[in-house]
Amino acid sequence: MTTPGKRHAAGFPVFSVVFTPSPERVLVGGGGGATKAGVKNAVVRAQPAAAASRRAPRALPHAPPPPVPAQILYDVVPTELELSVVSEYLLAKDDDGCMHIAIHPKEKSLVAAVNSPEAAIAAGNNRNCRVFLIQKSRLRFVQGVKTTDSVDATNYQKSARFSPDGKLLCTGTTDGRFSMWSWPDMAPAFPPLELGSEIMDIQFDPAVSSVGLVTPGVLRLIDTEKAKVRWELAKQVVGTENCDFRALRFGIKSTQGILFVVLNARSRKAAFIQKYSVKDKKLISSKSVSLKPITAFSLSADGSTMAFGSSDLSLNVLNAKTLTRIARFQNAHDFPSTALDINSTNTVVVSGSADGTLFVASVPPIANDSTAGSYTTVWLLVVAVLLIVLLILVGMADSSGGEL
Repeated sequence: MTTPGKRHAAGFPVFSVVFTPSPERVLVGGGGGATKAGVKNAVVRAQPAAAASRRAPRALPHAPPPPVPAQILYDVVPTELELSVVSEYLLAKDDDGCMHIAIHPKEKSLVAAVNSPEAAIAAGNNRNCRVFLIQKSRLRFVQGVKTTDSVDATNYQKSARFSPDGKLLCTGTTDGRFSMWSWPDMAPAFPPLELGSEIMDIQFDPAVSSVGLVTPGVLRLIDTEKAKVRWELAKQVVGTENCDFRALRFGIKSTQGILFVVLNARSRKAAFIQKYSVKDKKLISSKSVSLKPITAFSLSADGSTMAFGSSDLSLNVLNAKTLTRIARFQNAHDFPSTALDINSTNTVVVSGSADGTLFVASVPPIANDSTAGSYTTVWLLVVAVLLIVLLILVGMADSSGGEL
């Protein structure tokens, strides 16, 4: 049976997709930037329609962005993969688009990466990390914090993560600045680290003792108290492929103790996911998962399921333990996925793209170990019965002089 998926028009280029703790609410961020007239900059809050009202959700047409910014609210019906609007926060017309969103694990708050107008950036006053509260299904702006000193408007905050206990926030920028902030006062936990290369992804470990981050050439684990590099892994060669780091995630629950590392071959002909032991930093396994670069990556809240978007326009869902594919959606977008996330019940994955579309897909259930073991037992019994039948038939043939 084919796993269902459905494409929807967002009305603006999408650069961030993240589910709230509720499995039926998702935040979407994007926009065309200050110079893209007629393309709105927005942070959109969506939820499954089944969780709102029972009326049929308004259809989202596959049409170009409207000439004037408009409010859009989404509901997602997991069984029907539909979207309808809940609320929207429109950014100022001179602001850049929303490039990333991180949601607090315990509070109704979030940070969004939105560059200030170019004049403010040139003046060294880019309040690009914006704090919001979620109140009555709407976003309320609280404050903006500067996470980069760059006066180049093309630099922006590419990644941000809250610690699992919600007491820290780390941010990484395209000009290579890594910062750690205490929450909620947004005071620096220690001086920023200048890494000299674009920070592709960052992630706290479950114990909040270290933060993993990757630039294209180096993976680092940084101590959260001393701001010291605990472990460093240089550029990787997998087989004959020279690779760049793209993303990383620490395993959770069923995959606790594993560090997942995403690599893209420089030849653009392969992408790999590696598993390292967090304890001794040894490589456990390395597997080719795509023939094209991975453009977006996510691990589920329970660590059992992962999803990635590829430059071949596909969306893929994997069993995190085995790295085997459980679903693939070809041509999910017209441009590669820029962001995606899996909901907290592992039933829905939502992907966004710069082509202005969202793709909503069902996530097939992963058989647990006991179920998989029972399936194996059944198949072994079937094979044993077939072998017995075959031996009986062969014996009958021999006793009848070779004729059956």
